[in-house]
This record gives sequence, C-alpha cells and structure tokens, in this order.
Amino acid sequence: MGSHSHVSDSVATLNGTYGIYLSFHSVLIGSTAVQNDEHGVGMYSGCRVTDCTASANGWDVVIGSGFYILGENNHLEGCVATRNWEHGFVSAGTVTTNAVEACTASENGDSGVGDGFRYFQKVVGCVANNNPGDGISLIDGVCTASSAFQNANHGITALFSTVADCDANSNGADGIWADDSVVRNNSVALNTDDGIEVGVGCHVWGNKSAENQDDGIEVGGDGNNIEGNNLYNNLGDAIDTSAAGGNSILSNRERGNPGGYNLNLAADTYGRIFAGPGMVNTGVAADHFVNISY
Repeated sequence: MGSHSHVSDSVATLNGTYGIYLSFHSVLIGSTAVQNDEHGVGMYSGCRVTDCTASANGWDVVIGSGFYILGENNHLEGCVATRNWEHGFVSAGTVTTNAVEACTASENGDSGVGDGFRYFQKVVGCVANNNPGDGISLIDGVCTASSAFQNANHGITALFSTVADCDANSNGADGIWADDSVVRNNSVALNTDDGIEVGVGCHVWGNKSAENQDDGIEVGGDGNNIEGNNLYNNLGDAIDTSAAGGNSILSNRERGNPGGYNLNLAADTYGRIFAGPGMVNTGVAADHFVNISY
C-alpha cells in the first residue's frame, strides 16, 4: 500500500511475501494476516496498527515474523502474534522509536529462536509467553506493566533500558537479565536460573524475587546498586556478588535462601547484615541501610 493509506477489517492469507505491507504514515485496524510466506504485517515509518492479528506466517520460506517493522515512529496497540516462524513483533534496527501497547506474543519462533517482542523503544502492558527465545528484548528502551512467562530463554532482557512493574515468571533462564539498566518494582518467580541477573551499572530496586532455581539476584560485574529488594525461597543465594566487585548492597530482605547474602566483602559497599529476630534500629544512623535476614 502507498503512503497515508487506511485499511480496516481485511484478511490477507497465502501471499508469496508479506500478507500486508504499510508504507509511510498509514493506518491498519482490525485486520488479520495468516499463513503468508514471509512476514504477516510489515510497515515502514509513522504507522498505527490497532487490533490486528498475525499468525502462522513465514512457514513456506522459513523466514517471517508476525509484525515486522523496518522504520521508526510506529505504534501497535491491541495486536496479537502467534505461531509465526521467527519473532512475534520485531523492529529491524536494534535502537528504534517504535512502541507496542497491550499486545500479545505467544508461541512464536517455530524456527527455534524467536522472541516475543524484539527491539522496541517502548513496551507497555504487553504479554509474552511460550516463545523459544526471550519474551521481551530491549536495547535503549522501556518496558512497563508487562508480563513474560514460560519463554524458553530469559523472560525480559534489557541493555541501556528500564524494566519496571513487570512480571517475569517460569522462564527457561533468568526472569530478568540486564546490563546498564534500571530494574525496578518487578516480580520474578519460578525461573529455571536466577530471578534477576545483572552485569554492570544497574540499579536494581524494590523487586520481589522468589522460588527461582538459582539466586534471587546474581551480580556479574561492578557499579551496580542493589537496594530494597525482597528475596525469599530461592534455591541458591539471596544475592550473589562473590564473583564481582565494587557494588552497593543496601536495605534488602531475605528469607529461606540457602546461601543468604553471598557478597564480595572486600570490594562491596553494604549495609550490615542483621539476622533477626529483634529490633533492627539500634540508634546507629547506618542501620537505615541494614540488609535483613529473617
């Protein structure tokens, strides 16, 4: 379709390349792309796509995602991608200005490598489940109020990004993996590896990490601030910085983690570890930063 087009309530199926392709500044509403040889819905820049579905695309030529974005400043809302050969929703460039809101990516990646959502600047209120790669993958982006569960790799990955108020549960690797990012007020549980794993330069604040099969929070690098997290019943450590250095560990709470706080005491800056029961505040100002084990 040409620029400034408006299409609604259409069905595109069994086409040799794209099911539907939008050029600049076009609108697509309430349409479906099914079993097309390549991508279900493709678009360039400045498009708005609402309440559309893309499923089972890319099988014939073993290439194709549900929604494939080549340009910038696109907004997708209320869309569903399922059982596509590669990704559910993907921006072709790693750093983009594209956004998805209230969308669902489920069971994509019959190729064995697909993510639910890949390289969007903004992911809001979305669901990614049962994809063979990551549920949601960010570079220089923001993910809020979203859910990633039962994906074969990480639930959410973040590089130079913010992940806030999300759930990442029952994934095949870490619930959330992050580097140079903010990880705030998330809930991660029942993941096969760590609840949260970070590399360098992250602020990990106010998260709940429970019943993961390794550590509640694992830290691999330095320059991280790990503060105010609630960690319980993980099978490894509550917080593990033992292989890293130069991190700040303050005001966390842990219970039922066999390894407790496994810190690099020679390199980390940390609040004292208080093993209750008893009164935490002894009148010492530094007790504001105490890490509690109860």
